[in-house]
Amino acid sequence: MARPASSKQRQSPAPSAFKTGAATLSWGPQLIGWIALAGCVAALTIFKLGNNDIWIHLKTGEYVLQTGWVPVTDPYSFTAADHAYVAHEWLAAVLFYLVYAPFGVVGLTVFKALVVAAACVLLYGAARTAGARLSVMLPAFGLLLYIAGARYIERPHIFAYLMAAIYLWLFFRYRDGDRNRRWLYLIVPADVAWTNLHGSFVQGLAMLAVFALGEGLAYARARMLSANREQTLPARDLIVLAALVPVCVAASLLNPYGFRMLTFPFELTGLELFMQSVYEWKPPYDSAYNSSTMFVLYLVWVGALWTSFFIRYRDRRPLAWLRAGNALLLGALALVYALFAVFWFENPAVHWNPAALARLLYALLGLFFFFIVLNHRSVDFTHGGLVAFFYLLSLRHNRAVTDAVMATFVTLAVSASALGEGALRDTRVDRSNPLAVFIGAAILLAVAAHVSLVGYYFAFRGKPREQGFGIGPEMPTCAVDFIERARISGNAFVSYSEAAQLIHRMYPAVKVNMDSRNDVYGEALYREYLAALASPEAMQAYLRRYPVDFFLLSYYPRVPKIFAALESRGEWAPVYYDDAWSVLVRQKPENDGLIQREGFRILRPYPLVPQEIDGSNATQLFGEAERAIRNCPSAVLGYFMKGDALRALGRREEAVGATREVLARDPENVFAYARLAEDYAAIGKRAEAIEMLETAVRLNPKFTRAREFLAELRRRR
Repeated sequence: MARPASSKQRQSPAPSAFKTGAATLSWGPQLIGWIALAGCVAALTIFKLGNNDIWIHLKTGEYVLQTGWVPVTDPYSFTAADHAYVAHEWLAAVLFYLVYAPFGVVGLTVFKALVVAAACVLLYGAARTAGARLSVMLPAFGLLLYIAGARYIERPHIFAYLMAAIYLWLFFRYRDGDRNRRWLYLIVPADVAWTNLHGSFVQGLAMLAVFALGEGLAYARARMLSANREQTLPARDLIVLAALVPVCVAASLLNPYGFRMLTFPFELTGLELFMQSVYEWKPPYDSAYNSSTMFVLYLVWVGALWTSFFIRYRDRRPLAWLRAGNALLLGALALVYALFAVFWFENPAVHWNPAALARLLYALLGLFFFFIVLNHRSVDFTHGGLVAFFYLLSLRHNRAVTDAVMATFVTLAVSASALGEGALRDTRVDRSNPLAVFIGAAILLAVAAHVSLVGYYFAFRGKPREQGFGIGPEMPTCAVDFIERARISGNAFVSYSEAAQLIHRMYPAVKVNMDSRNDVYGEALYREYLAALASPEAMQAYLRRYPVDFFLLSYYPRVPKIFAALESRGEWAPVYYDDAWSVLVRQKPENDGLIQREGFRILRPYPLVPQEIDGSNATQLFGEAERAIRNCPSAVLGYFMKGDALRALGRREEAVGATREVLARDPENVFAYARLAEDYAAIGKRAEAIEMLETAVRLNPKFTRAREFLAELRRRR
């Protein structure tokens, strides 16, 4: 076996680089590329905080710092107070809290952006060490960031992306860099940190196994087939690499929960009810995900990865059967993507369904394995193992799509960079064409501009994500403000995904019945919770079993019946409403003052019950609408109701002003345009009424009432 080159030998420039006149890419294009990458990262990470889970992590971080230890049983709920709580993300929670305490929500957003930026820098470093060109990496970063942008939220899993990038950087810095084993040794403390940051550390252990297996297969191939001897690691280094797997498994025990931390990720993913009902745990081919921009762009990523890998690592021996086999594999890959295209553009989309898409996605995996077997003399087993493992993981649940694109970035960048030149010659020299770098930078800036000016879309339909700093409108911020201001305490029946903000602000004065920590509550309590929201009878049974003092609920489809049943019994009174949230408190002596002061007797949100408004109740409705506005000025409900009350009182000009306030907060609210049209028509402003109706119909062509009214006004000419 040929001895590997020494560090000194490897650092001398390759003769071919001098013969071809190649030179390292100048600083000018590199700087432009880095600026474009920074802009794209900022555009896809700086947006309003929109995931409620962060509030539980902040409270847990505060708990750890105050008590000096992690929670062992659940402190936040009254239904699961005796259940074990494995705060497997405790270190991430502490870091989040240390940022939030002095810098607030803005600090969390900037911190998240910096974590993602650090991961990108490390991926760049790993890919450059392995020989990738900047001109290839820039457009690859653009695709990666858009796919992964949906997961760049203030949650501990962002550390999974950072830690995976650290593992890749350390490994390729060793293997394709100076072969100094200190880079491998640094993986051990990184493993300890990852274990305490997030349960995805098991992916890190799997990555180590892939590194060891891939390099072991390369070593065996060199000895048995005399192929690629110069690329194999020394036997002593292979032993170190293989030993890292059990060493890191043992190092993972350095956590507050000991061995339980090793089994916990599998316990969590074994909760079938949550895996089937929670969006992020569904497979990517599920109908909830397969029509999203993320899925379609992931198909583009996989297509580019498969194509570049097949071309880069094909066995180049002049054998007819080998060439035919590789040609068939590329043809089969093209056929699969032709079917994807046909299914996507098919109208109606009969075949764009989970079953058909799953078959095609697994067919891609089969093609990849066939390629590995056919080209076993030339393929890079480590890169191939990373691709196979993370692709298979991404087919299990869609949240791993981001893990997959982050972990396979180096492979895509290296494979695509080598196209057209066979094997990369001097990997230390970035021979990117400056024009290609400028084009890559332009692609990144175009993505950033699209996200900033048009908006980032999780799906092809729906509202874009709101950029900037602050808390997003989907959180019950106003409702929790009201609960805190009114000093409502006790046990709360809360919506599953939005309980976290109440925990953060009101614990220990308030405890909840349910939140998004699936492992704490388990399937039995979750089923009880779902049943209680499904029927008034089940809700009454729930209330007999658990002591509930107040409700904080969003307007689920079945909630109107629940609300009607609760109020009809005279035991509960509504004291808060906004566009999405309601608060009901129990009728008891200590709440009499609150109910007298804040109770709603006329006003009801439209999702709950249709309103009958006339002169007998309009004045009282006006007062309750003013109170709803005071409690949540950013909501449109109070202005809608105020306009209805003014309309019933014959004060049309004032009703126009109230409805204009709705449009100031929600410029695409078609119902507001319809109400304005009614007001303008009533006061003789026919042209303005027609303009409002035309806008409503343009925004929603299926708005029948607006279309009919528009036709009627036009006939009056």
